[in-house]
Amino acid sequence: MVQPITAPLGRPLTTAVTGTNGKTTVATATLQLLRAAGLRAAGCDSTGIDDVHGAVRPAQFRRSAQFLPDLIAEQVALGAEAISLEAFVGVLKDGLFEHVEVDVAVCTGLERDHLDVHGSLEAYWGAKLRLFEEHLRPDGVAVLATVCAQGDLVRDAVARRGARLVTVGPGGDVALEEAEEVAAADGTVRLQGVLRAGSQRLPVVLPTVHAVAVTNLLLAASAVIALGAGPEPVAEALAGVTPPPGRLEVIGRRSGVTAMVDTAHSGRRTIPLASTKNPAGPETSGVILWS
Repeated sequence: MVQPITAPLGRPLTTAVTGTNGKTTVATATLQLLRAAGLRAAGCDSTGIDDVHGAVRPAQFRRSAQFLPDLIAEQVALGAEAISLEAFVGVLKDGLFEHVEVDVAVCTGLERDHLDVHGSLEAYWGAKLRLFEEHLRPDGVAVLATVCAQGDLVRDAVARRGARLVTVGPGGDVALEEAEEVAAADGTVRLQGVLRAGSQRLPVVLPTVHAVAVTNLLLAASAVIALGAGPEPVAEALAGVTPPPGRLEVIGRRSGVTAMVDTAHSGRRTIPLASTKNPAGPETSGVILWS
């Protein structure tokens, strides 16, 4: 099994996700899975602050190292046992995580972006890597896909920190195996298979068949299991996870083509996403992205 962290004393379990794409999707999925596993959890991401009672309000970030500690303290006062955070590059660069100890840090991949702000890829990636080099607790867990873009940079940062690494995907510590596409009663297509988490093998149904979305779900599930949640309720809850509005959101299907809207990807209009069942094979769906 995936060895969970030792629970922290005097504060809630804390997970944070960074990367170029997919941060909000992974952060919101993590929050949903934490709650499904029975934890009183709150979240802060680009969709807003989702408090421990499920009330959502805009996240009005202020450039202060006390912003996140104050937010976490507010949610703890409401009964929060766990916090899911999205670690934007600006938040990391400006030091908002300075007084936040992260138990599990997730990377969705480091690609080319924000050069107008950071000036170079090295500076941009370096700001992201601070999550693993400075804010992840030394005995914490880092989660990334086996095919993570710039994964070697993340692995090196994790090694320097002394933290443990959990890899997700083919050949990793957590993977989806024996996957088959199945038609649901509402006409949608889902993915049915086996979730392998270490030595454990659990039946699972995922609400998507697309490789990127499946990877995001597995990253979130791995983070929650690493925080100490039981793999069984996490695997069962994956079927009900919904994406945040405007993030790979299905808007229509016709003649085997799925159209999605994604407001978080700039500069790209149409991207093919292969089926997870045969990711190296021909396209099974067309995915349309608007920014």
